[in-house]
Amino acid sequence: MFSAKTTNTSLALAVSAVLATTSSQAIPIAPNHTSDSTLSNGTLLLAYNVGEWETYTNSKYTYSDAELLANYWDKPTPWDAKLKIGSLIKAGDDAAVANALRGARANAPQAYVEQQQWDAYANSKYTYSDAELLAAYWGKSTPWDAKLKIGRLIKAGDDAAVAWALAQANVEQQQWEAYTNSKYTYSDAELLAAYWGKSTHWDAKLKIGRLIKAGDDAAVAQALQQARANAPQASVEQQQWEAYTNSKYTYSDA
Repeated sequence: MFSAKTTNTSLALAVSAVLATTSSQAIPIAPNHTSDSTLSNGTLLLAYNVGEWETYTNSKYTYSDAELLANYWDKPTPWDAKLKIGSLIKAGDDAAVANALRGARANAPQAYVEQQQWDAYANSKYTYSDAELLAAYWGKSTPWDAKLKIGRLIKAGDDAAVAWALAQANVEQQQWEAYTNSKYTYSDAELLAAYWGKSTHWDAKLKIGRLIKAGDDAAVAQALQQARANAPQASVEQQQWEAYTNSKYTYSDA
């Protein structure tokens, strides 16, 4: 019967013999998909194609790329895709990897696409407040949707479009605040939207704010006076009704 010491010594000698005769070196390979440097049960697996591995690790391709390509190339694990990436690059065929990756991304599940966009946003200079502003500016329902659009533009190399939109959103935010801090009401904005030919009262509010910020409150007052003079009777009565409901007078008084 062999002792534990004898067994361990024999195993060590066997591994040494393999290392001495193989043309490749031993590298740690993770059996799972989360880390290529983690050892499983302290075991070193021998890679006959360490050259392909090193070529992959020195390339621009990421673990996420390898995951996508493993599925695209019908490989059992991302590790196999990494070796194929390395093999193609070593053969001078980086274009084949790039073409395959484009195809894989085009067919990628929506969850993967959104994760890539989220990662691009999360690693950018843009904040949650920026996403909130841009959500309103882009007409998105939530800041999350704006974050994904930020990430999509960044990944497309169009960071300038994000910066421009954010600058515009900040300007609109300032105009909106100037309007909300003014004496003008929602009904005023509705009247002025029609008078100025704006598609929505929101656009009229922004113009009110823009004029106020420019120190031209008189232009707003004059436009509102003319808008009221030209308003339909229904609008006039609506204005009168709102003036009453916002007053101190009660139903009994009326």
